[in-house]
Amino acid sequence: MVRIIVPLAIIVIGAVIVFSVLRGKGLVRGMAGNWLVSPSRPAIAVVPARDFVLCDAGRSSLSPKVQGSGLQSSSVSVIYGLFQHEEKTDPGCLLAALAIVDTDRMEWPACPENDFSVFRQRSVTVDDEEGLAETFVLSSEDDPWRRLSSWDGDSLVRRFTFLLWFRKAKLIVEYREPVPFSPLPLEDDLPLLAAFEERARNAFALRSGEALPRPEKQLPYPTKTLDRRDLTRYIGDLWDNVAR
Repeated sequence: MVRIIVPLAIIVIGAVIVFSVLRGKGLVRGMAGNWLVSPSRPAIAVVPARDFVLCDAGRSSLSPKVQGSGLQSSSVSVIYGLFQHEEKTDPGCLLAALAIVDTDRMEWPACPENDFSVFRQRSVTVDDEEGLAETFVLSSEDDPWRRLSSWDGDSLVRRFTFLLWFRKAKLIVEYREPVPFSPLPLEDDLPLLAAFEERARNAFALRSGEALPRPEKQLPYPTKTLDRRDLTRYIGDLWDNVAR
């Protein structure tokens, strides 16, 4: 009897230890304080400016289309955080979304096909991360987060896009404000756009490396305030790196 009990006890203890290790050290992407964090694959964090507070965060599993192909992927995981100014008199908001491909065949294209008209675009380096900055007007109908917006109508957006971890991860950080009045066509009002883009750049920072804080729990799946189909279109198409 002892010969049976002892091996069983060893197996049970070993299983408990393994489970505890996996539970304690498993990769959890989400919120650590006010930071949106992926501790690894990729190791990146979005740090909002001090006057921003978190108003919504979640995760989702999406099935984007594949650019230039009839294929469709079902293995893209997304985490996001939406931040608003602490002072309600300042309507600007900050959005951060990280979309990660879970298959070797797919990646994020370097030149995506946008559904919106960009009137200012340039390459940028933000805290040692190379990316693309774009300014455009986003219609409320195309905004997955429109139900959480603090204003009605369209938004002026400064989007920063970073392709990370061998283009398996796509980080989108956006600063948004209500579309302002301008006596000129908005794309021609250079002082207005320059001031807006400066506010956008000051709205966040990026952190990377092994010393990032670790989220303690998984983010919830979104409620009815966020439509998965809208989010899928918003994240954009993938690229089949085998078919190139």
